[in-house]
Amino acid sequence: MEALFDTIGGIRIDRPEHGCTGPTCSWCSYQDTIAEQATQPPRAKFDEAWLRAVTKWRKGLPIGGTFTADDLIATYGHPVGHPNQIGSLFSWWSESGIIKAVGRVASKRATNNRRSIQVWEVTSWR
Repeated sequence: MEALFDTIGGIRIDRPEHGCTGPTCSWCSYQDTIAEQATQPPRAKFDEAWLRAVTKWRKGLPIGGTFTADDLIATYGHPVGHPNQIGSLFSWWSESGIIKAVGRVASKRATNNRRSIQVWEVTSWR
């Protein structure tokens, strides 16, 4: 929904620092697409059963509770399919404001050789 003075004669003034050309402005269209994509689920092909299980698990954590990918993997294992599903899911949750990064710790999994991993805090039960 547009604010009262987001446009003047079809030219968008809510996006500073560019020469808006009106309704056909490709830069404004590009920015609108980016904003819309941030609210959409990731496009990666997910293991649907795993995704439902980990989403239910995350919703069971208290607001302000913290977790890592190690915690998720210890509870539900790796998803079937592409190995980037966990990172993609965390990115989606983070961009949606459901979780936020609060620090880093050494991984507990032997296969990670104690590399640093992100600690996440639950900010919403959505």
